[in-house]
Parts: sequence; structure tokens; C-alpha cells
Amino acid sequence: MKININLQRDGCPELKKRIPTFIIFGGIFVAVLFFRLWYLQIAMGDRFRDLSENNRIRLVKIPAPRGKIFDRTGRVLVDNRPAFSLSIVPEDISDWEGLKNRLHDLLNMEPSALEEKIQGSKGHPPFNPVNIKKDMIWEEVSLIEVNRMDLPGTIIDIKPRRHYLHSDLACHLLGYLGEITGKQLEDSRYSGYHQGDLVGKYGVEETLESYLRGEDGGCQVEVDCLGRQLDVLREIEPTPGKNIFLSIDLDLQRLAEEIFKVDAGALIAINPQNGFILAMVNRPSFDPNLFVNRMSREQWNIMTHNPFRPLENKAIQGQYPPGSVFKIITAAAGLEEKIIDPGSKYFCLGTYSLGTYTYRDWKKEGHGLTDIHKALVVSCD
Repeated sequence: MKININLQRDGCPELKKRIPTFIIFGGIFVAVLFFRLWYLQIAMGDRFRDLSENNRIRLVKIPAPRGKIFDRTGRVLVDNRPAFSLSIVPEDISDWEGLKNRLHDLLNMEPSALEEKIQGSKGHPPFNPVNIKKDMIWEEVSLIEVNRMDLPGTIIDIKPRRHYLHSDLACHLLGYLGEITGKQLEDSRYSGYHQGDLVGKYGVEETLESYLRGEDGGCQVEVDCLGRQLDVLREIEPTPGKNIFLSIDLDLQRLAEEIFKVDAGALIAINPQNGFILAMVNRPSFDPNLFVNRMSREQWNIMTHNPFRPLENKAIQGQYPPGSVFKIITAAAGLEEKIIDPGSKYFCLGTYSLGTYTYRDWKKEGHGLTDIHKALVVSCD
């Protein structure tokens, strides 16, 4: 059945009245659409192109291993060890609550702690990884890898971590590492450093920071829409820091640590031929590895409230009377000025009067007839 509908030219006057309105609205729609396309593709084209590229490619920093520290014979005092770290890319995470709950189940991480770390990264680009757990054990790494499909936006990387092989041995001399501060970042000496970098805070680690610190590398990693790594596009290897050889003798340092059993004090062994320091002991001591692994608040309070101040390098910071070691200087001065000679002898009665004051020897009855050799051996005052 065929139906023919014929419209007379003047048969729809209402339609004729609405045509200009349709034309106006259609023109406005086309103009808005054209303006929006111009704004997205031309005015904001570069910005959205960069965002699109950042969604596809991640720039991952590869930290440079710090230089090792050796003793005078080439034995390692401070080394680096591999450490697994877990980071997240905020831009790749759509279900925050789900991710926090899964990390709590797998790693026993409190959601509040995770939220605090994310809040601390505010102001940084959302595609920059945010570290949420450092130095994971192998069991934790395995759990993350097995459940990787359920943890979009998570990254596990391996970074070198400072390792003080002999615990607190020569800790004040070697020093320790700590996270760079905002004040240091403003200092020209730390140009090229970034928030979160570790720097030397004490001892050799601080003094020779420019030698020990290497040059970081990096790689361009292609990822999918969920942040999972697909391919490594380009990689620049990091340059390790320079190794440092000290005058310290490991065996002598160990011996000095063992025999120097005091609550507070310092011991220094020096080679008189060249002035090289062979051993340096401070009491009380501390383990530098605690600083690398982020010590707990309780550990920090114990250390800072210790009345003997374990963080003080008493060997170079303390001020003490020279005591009997100064006798060597006065003896050498007397010989050099020819006031005495090696054969000169004096009778020690145990006291010496100067003006109105009488000085007493540590041995009440005195040492009797004494030459310079005997005086140094028995520490005659």
C-alpha cells in the first residue's frame, strides 16, 4: 500500500514561522562546536599533547649508587645494598578506597598512613610516583607481584640503599645519611638535588658528599591506561659516586672499640710519622643504619635524651684538658731549646711549689731520681 502525502506550498504556516528559530539554534550549536574544537585542538593543543604523552610515557629516575668507603687496606666499611620500594602513580588510580584496603590486607598498611603520604605529595605532578613503602622484605614484594593486576598504579623498583657493614664501628667518623631539607634545597651547593633525596648529614658522608654522590640516570617507560609497564623506550645508566679510602685501620679500630669500655669519652690513635688517624672511637655510639631505615620516634627519643649525647663526636667537638699527653710537648720543647738533655736528672719529691701554690704529683711520695725517659714512662708530673 502506497501513501502519498502532498504538502501545499502554503499548507504549513506554523512550520514556516519556526524555520528561522531552527536556523538560529543550529548556527549557535555549530559555532559552539567549532569554538570548542578550536580551543581543544589549537589553543590547548600543546598542553593536552603533553598530558597525553605523560599518560603513555613515564620518566623513572634511577638513583646512582653512592661511592663506597674503604679502610687503609682496602676493606669495605660502607657499602650499598639493593632495596625494594613500593610507589604509586596518583593519576593511574581511580579507586582510592579499594587500593587502600588491598594494601592494608597485603602489607598491613594503615589507610590513614597511606592517605598521609598522598596528601604530602600535593602540588607535584599527578603522574610522578609517590613512595609509600621503602625497603620491603622479599615476602612483601612477592605479594605485590602476585596481585599486580588488582593493584593498578603501583610500581616496585630497586634502589641502592646505604649499608654500614660494621654497625656502630667508627660511626661518628663515617657519619650517616638523611633526607635533604628544604633549607638545603635552597642552598646552591645542593643544586641538582630533589625533594626526597638522601644526603650526608654527618662525618665523612657529609664532608665528602660531592665525591660520594654519583649522577642519577633514568628511563622512559611506556605504560597502558592502568599504569602497567609495557616497554622501556630509552634508558640512561646512572654514574656511581667515587670511592673513598680512609687512613683508618679496620683491625685497630675494632681493637680500640673493644678495649674502650666507658660510658662517655673518646679515643684517637694517630700515626706520629705522618699524622694519619688510624682509629677513632666515641662513646656512646649509634648505628648509622637506623637513620637509613628511618628510625622510629621511640628510638629517636632514646638517642636524643641520652645524657651522654651519643650523636656528639667527642673526639673533635669536645673540649678537655690535655692531661698527661701534654708532657710530651713540654719535654720536646725543653730538648729543642737545650734547657735539658736526655741525661738530665731531677729528684721528684711528689710536690712542686710555684709562688704561693704547691702542685702535687699523682704519686704522693714522688718518683725519686728521674730522667726524661722515666718521667714519660711513669707519667711523672
